[in-house]
Amino acid sequence: MWAFLAFLAIGVVVLGCSRLGSETVGKNAPDAVGYESFFGKKVGSPSELQPTPTAESATTSLAGMEPRDVRGPRGKEQPAADTVHDWPVFRGNLQATGWLPHVRVGPLRERWRFALEKGRFESSPVIARGLVFAASSDGELVAVGLESGTLVWRARVEGAFTASPSVFGTRVFIGDDTGTFYCWDAQKGELIWKFSAEGPIDSPASFWQNSVLFGSEDGNLYCLDAERGQLRWKYTSDDQIRCFPTICEGKTFLAGCDGHLHVVDLATGEVDHRVPLEGPTGNAAAVLGEMAYVGTENGRFVGINWKTAKVVWIFQEFSAPTSIRTSAAVTPEIVVFGARDGKMRALRPTTGELVWTFSARRKIDSSPVVLGERVVFGSDDGRLYILDANSGNLVSEYELGAAVVSGPAVISNAMVVGTMQGELICLEWSGD
Repeated sequence: MWAFLAFLAIGVVVLGCSRLGSETVGKNAPDAVGYESFFGKKVGSPSELQPTPTAESATTSLAGMEPRDVRGPRGKEQPAADTVHDWPVFRGNLQATGWLPHVRVGPLRERWRFALEKGRFESSPVIARGLVFAASSDGELVAVGLESGTLVWRARVEGAFTASPSVFGTRVFIGDDTGTFYCWDAQKGELIWKFSAEGPIDSPASFWQNSVLFGSEDGNLYCLDAERGQLRWKYTSDDQIRCFPTICEGKTFLAGCDGHLHVVDLATGEVDHRVPLEGPTGNAAAVLGEMAYVGTENGRFVGINWKTAKVVWIFQEFSAPTSIRTSAAVTPEIVVFGARDGKMRALRPTTGELVWTFSARRKIDSSPVVLGERVVFGSDDGRLYILDANSGNLVSEYELGAAVVSGPAVISNAMVVGTMQGELICLEWSGD
């Protein structure tokens, strides 16, 4: 009970963020992206987004943006690109794996810093078409050039943003703490439509076919037509839905504050399974093959066979009560998550056996990513850590200058992370 009350208390603090007046500013800049509307008659690039689930793969491709998972449900290798240009949604892909198998991280150097006038970055940035999109606690959404760090456009709303933005085709989607869900033109920053939910929105948006999905503190998962913002269906749970709706094989996975993993059919909006987690959570469920992985507020980390709706294993190893507020990264070899006791842990995905533990200097709310043989995450101690994925040994660390609760957005040779001081920091490496 204490963990659940603490979770709600954090939500109250987040919702108390200051608000700015509505304003949208669009401008041309060297980093502006020139591509045709996804919903128009022309498609200017073969990489236009069109998520379509398949039975053969554990990945739901974000249309041309290569799947980040490379193994299907039977362990079959799937093709993956050596060069990754985009990280368009929270955790990088629709399965929320936080995994780029072909990226090789070299020594880091700073490419640029972009600073807000007010506010902080509590949510993770995303990268699409040469732009970085990030949302602040003061209700400001910014689009920044990936190469230069130059502001391309900004939009202001009355509420606060605690969700990460999501990019689909030529549009960027995000909801705020007033319950308003927005769709902007990703190139120009022009508002296309907005939709009103019945409660604050902490959930990053996800996509299936031409639908956009997001959860709300009103307990509903909303499925909207991504072109016009019209409601297609909504699924109602018993408590708040704060997580990113993970997508795999025509299903969406919701880890809820009601202490259950909900597996919902995307075609009908009807629930297939409700699997007890025995603890509330706002984390995304990472899905690889038939398994889903998620941590809870009461310190339980659970591996679930989502097809049979069975809990396969439970990990809970804490000397004192703590909570898990990071979404896990998962590969065929390890599943990695951080906790508020300041430790990053790696487990065997099949058994839940502890592989290694690494201790940061302070709590970890930054969701990790696995890049090749490296694990990368931020911490409340203001550092970005890079660990060896096999041993958990520290490879290097980078001083960011302020606490980090957001996860990194990553492409082949660079990553972007936001800080609680209101800075976006782009770090690059040669990849050698």
